[in-house]
Amino acid sequence: MARQNLTDDINKLLEIASQPKPEKVIKKKENPEIDSFIIENEIKTGKTRVPTSIIYYKYYLWKNIRLIPRQKFFRYFQTKFDKTKTDHGVGYLLDGKQFDLSPVGFFRARAFLRKERDEKKK
Repeated sequence: MARQNLTDDINKLLEIASQPKPEKVIKKKENPEIDSFIIENEIKTGKTRVPTSIIYYKYYLWKNIRLIPRQKFFRYFQTKFDKTKTDHGVGYLLDGKQFDLSPVGFFRARAFLRKERDEKKK
């Protein structure tokens, strides 16, 4: 009798194990400020690799006060666009028309990044 209960238990466990797991639905949090930045600046997916420093500098010029922290900004931004590697780290595949991709624009964005990091250290 004990063997019968044991085999029944094993069969029940095998049935449970063979059933597919229910998928968890992860609800993405909306960020209306970043969404409005994307819409107002007409940022679209493209083939140009735009570094994160230039994207965040554009956001700084657009907003100028009470900025969303860089990590939080890009954690949400990556849900909207494709991430890629660039010569200067991480970037996104975007339409480059909305960004200043000239050497001067790049150096301004990098200077802003250095300024942010120096302020954080102090």
